[in-house]
Amino acid sequence: MRKFARRNSKLNGPLLAIRADASHRIGTGHVMRCLALAQAWRDRGGRCAFLFHSLPEALAAKIASEGCDLHEIQSVGGSQGDAKETSALLKDLQPRCLLLDGYHLDATYQQNLQLSEPCRVACISDYGPGDYYEPDVVIHPNVHTSPEYNSNEAGERTMILAGSAYILIRRELRRDNPGETHRNASRLLISMGGSDPGEDALAVAHSLISGGFIEEGNGLVARVILGPAYPEDGAMFKLCHPAIEIFHAPSAMDEHYDWADTAICSPSTTAFEVLHWGIPTGLVLTAENQRGVFNALRRTNAITDLGDQSSTVPTSSFEKLLRGEDRILQGQQLRRLIDGRGAERICDKLGFPSLHLRPAREEDARDLWLWANDPRTRAASFNPAEIPWDHHLLWLEENLSSTAVLFLIMESSLGKIGSVRFKNDLGSSLESVISIVLAPEFQGMGLGPISISRAVELLLSQHPGQTIVAWIKPENTASIRSFTRAGFEKCNSNPDSSRLRMELSPNIT
Repeated sequence: MRKFARRNSKLNGPLLAIRADASHRIGTGHVMRCLALAQAWRDRGGRCAFLFHSLPEALAAKIASEGCDLHEIQSVGGSQGDAKETSALLKDLQPRCLLLDGYHLDATYQQNLQLSEPCRVACISDYGPGDYYEPDVVIHPNVHTSPEYNSNEAGERTMILAGSAYILIRRELRRDNPGETHRNASRLLISMGGSDPGEDALAVAHSLISGGFIEEGNGLVARVILGPAYPEDGAMFKLCHPAIEIFHAPSAMDEHYDWADTAICSPSTTAFEVLHWGIPTGLVLTAENQRGVFNALRRTNAITDLGDQSSTVPTSSFEKLLRGEDRILQGQQLRRLIDGRGAERICDKLGFPSLHLRPAREEDARDLWLWANDPRTRAASFNPAEIPWDHHLLWLEENLSSTAVLFLIMESSLGKIGSVRFKNDLGSSLESVISIVLAPEFQGMGLGPISISRAVELLLSQHPGQTIVAWIKPENTASIRSFTRAGFEKCNSNPDSSRLRMELSPNIT
């Protein structure tokens, strides 16, 4: 089994497990769009693990550099053995959510998986119901929604996320302000996917050369991007032309998209990326599994149809793409097509919202009261009695006015998450006691550790050197687990067996 170094990470939010593969035969699109979601998940403080059977070294290194763990599946991808290995790994990892992306990870494969609650299953689907088996979420990232994603075939319990709002664009490729489109092309980007098994980039280059569009001194230069799964001895490397540069598995694509004023690519993940950048684009169909994306983009009139790999591209199609006023109209349409925020929306739908903290206020009184009186919260409290409203108001007024209390509300893209309160221990100016309450609808979602860590970070930025103490019922395993993941340690010196003391010392943070 291969080992990969990864960037040191202290993230302690819920775990997203991703099962996807990439190879010369499969291509890299499945993994790359999953990586976009992994980035958004980690940006919110979550953890991520990729489970794979095949993965090019360069792509594995990129995933590891993003701080994700990698776990290699030994069995053939999509087989019963794969499902068994994956199930065993998931049992150990205990993810909050499993994301599946790959045509070989179909409904039959998913039926063979053995998963336990509370793991939610999300499936990225391009073909419809045959891609999945009773998942919690189906994701169909395309500019148009196919009829099968508007029906109830996925089941009543399945949420369907379909359309351009859920197209996945990696963090480093997001752009708020696309560049200006000019009447004539001068810098052409050619990319036929992560593996290009049919040598379609080479065929396009030859067509442009033979058609007189690319020749030394005529003003049009080209860059050919070869993906990480393209072989080192591929035929493209034999092409030598003064107006064409070749790049193999570049570490960053944004500089190439920024350079280009026109692109030719296959209807793939790359197509969505260049369209997001507002680059006038010609599409060449290179595989049958791209037809859904190809037809959807063609219906938008925002791309130039260059046919499929088996046909010769007409000169008029190249002319339309590279020269004329249509390019400017195309660029204007592209700016409205893909906003690049799909990964954030999917994180929200999977129950992992973005979090931020603010001071508690008087207007939070009712929410705080309802959260505190939730049966699960009362059961975890040392005093399980229900709190009367008038008592709560007096308590809140006292805490909001106290200089010994830091009272925070956790808000998110989905609403209020809960509260975290720190109270300075009267016996020690360097010790603060933490208490956390989550809104009932956000309990059991793995948000406790990250909420604790964010709040502790804020407290220590204002009061360095504090030891943070949590008092927990010994039978409250969920809270113990959350505080442990947030870096707290059990204190064995506490003589009271009815109360567990956990500490986070300054030297630990």
